[in-house]
Amino acid sequence: MPHFITDTCVGCTICALKCPTGAIAGDKKELHSIDPTLCIDCSVCGHYCPYDSIVDDEGDLVVRVKAKDILKAIVTDEGWCQPPPGGRQRWREDAIGQLLDTEDAAVLFVAGCEENQARFHPRFNLIVLLSAQAEVLVERLAPRTSNPFGKSPGELERVLDDLRVVEPLLRTAADHEIQATKPLSDVVAEVLRLAGA
Repeated sequence: MPHFITDTCVGCTICALKCPTGAIAGDKKELHSIDPTLCIDCSVCGHYCPYDSIVDDEGDLVVRVKAKDILKAIVTDEGWCQPPPGGRQRWREDAIGQLLDTEDAAVLFVAGCEENQARFHPRFNLIVLLSAQAEVLVERLAPRTSNPFGKSPGELERVLDDLRVVEPLLRTAADHEIQATKPLSDVVAEVLRLAGA
């Protein structure tokens, strides 16, 4: 069941930034709201809310917890990569190594696909490939506003080429594969189940 934000919300935006599905919206310093069609009942919002403004469908407070009990996701597209000569991104190995050495979340999800990621495979407990057919990727890239990559013809061709060449390599390294054409809440639930979270 979805969570709700009470009128004690001061619009600090922490919950919106932490929500893994983008279900929370609102302007800074204004009351936020949770889209029940996107909420997956993961409680991340309540864990981070410093004002105890998140309640479940029965009106019970979704309480804050210690960092060691929280699930955390890092998307490596920005800040964790460097572009080497030739234009392909690579993980900043020092930064990823430090992240894995020092992160104290109960479960850490690292999302990304870079040429040098295989160096870190032994440090991951589980590798999950989220896959989708070419036509689905093209359809999803066109309206995307969170990242401009894939909109130019050259970038789109690179995406489709990676699908043909790189995805089979990723499939051999993956412990599990999930079709990302399912509803987002189903994909997230399956990832959480596989991770034992």
